[in-house]
Amino acid sequence: MILRKIVTTAINALPGANYATAESDALPAPAATLRSAGEACATLTPEIRKTLQPLAPGTILEVIAEDPDSRQGIPAWCRLTGHRMLAMIAREDGTTRFLIRRK
Repeated sequence: MILRKIVTTAINALPGANYATAESDALPAPAATLRSAGEACATLTPEIRKTLQPLAPGTILEVIAEDPDSRQGIPAWCRLTGHRMLAMIAREDGTTRFLIRRK
């Protein structure tokens, strides 16, 4: 619980952070899910791009990441590529759930 508060505080301090940070927030249903198997952000973001590519604009992709650095890397990647981060939720099991809307 303490980790969730720290992460939520840090996330909300990011420039332009205006997305959901808790599982209880109203979240849209994803059309596809990508689960990382301990991948670092450098290998995860190309996988996200490849998974988003066939999806229609406006479609939502759920990403479950194990790498704690993804909490900075994936939002930065979204800002650089123009995709919209809808949610970033730090879970009790140490994973982070991201919801990304394709541009």
